[in-house]
Amino acid sequence: MHQVPTAATLDFVLLQAVQFHLHWAKNGSNGGSEHTLNGVQYFAELHIVHYDTQYESISDAVNKDAGLAVLGFFITVRIQPAFMFRRSLELI
Repeated sequence: MHQVPTAATLDFVLLQAVQFHLHWAKNGSNGGSEHTLNGVQYFAELHIVHYDTQYESISDAVNKDAGLAVLGFFITVRIQPAFMFRRSLELI
C-alpha cells in the first residue's frame, strides 16, 4: 500500500483520463458498489481512471506513488411509475 499524499504536499499535475468502468448490483437491488459511504452500499459505482502524464503510459504510472487518480461516483436507482415520468416531462 502506498502512502497517499496530503493536499499540502500535492504539486500541480496533468492527468489523462484513460478508462472508466462500473460495479453494479444484480436485479435492481442495492449492494453493487465497490465502496460504501457511512456504511451504505449503493446500487452502482462509476470509476473514471486517470494517470499522471509525467509517465508515458498507465502501465508506467500504475506502480508509482500518486501515479493514478480515480474519480468515483455512487449511483442510485429509483423506480418511478410511467405516469409520473410523463407528468414530469409535461412540466419541462
